[in-house]
Amino acid sequence: MTSEAQLTPIILCGGSACRGQREKEWESLAQRLGDAGLCVERSKCLDICEGPVAIVTIGEQEEVVADLRSRRKQKAMIDAVLRQKRSRLPSAVKGKKRKKAINRAKKVLADR
Repeated sequence: MTSEAQLTPIILCGGSACRGQREKEWESLAQRLGDAGLCVERSKCLDICEGPVAIVTIGEQEEVVADLRSRRKQKAMIDAVLRQKRSRLPSAVKGKKRKKAINRAKKVLADR
């Protein structure tokens, strides 16, 4: 595991579509991230609404990953972060939605 992967927090969306309606999947993902030794931060809604949604850092770039309901997708995302392999990310969000989610997360974390 790279030190960068350990130090960079993974941001989990805490909006109602990610946490409220999918509480079990959200808690499962947060637990798996913690078990893998990764830092987890909770954010307000990231406006993706295909949850659970996470923002991860691979290399110098932040990636948004949606639809992390299944154990298989959660494990694939954790593996991608630990190995720092962008190609292994499941359900990566692209385009304007990605940029908007990253900006929302940065704003929320800056306000803390």
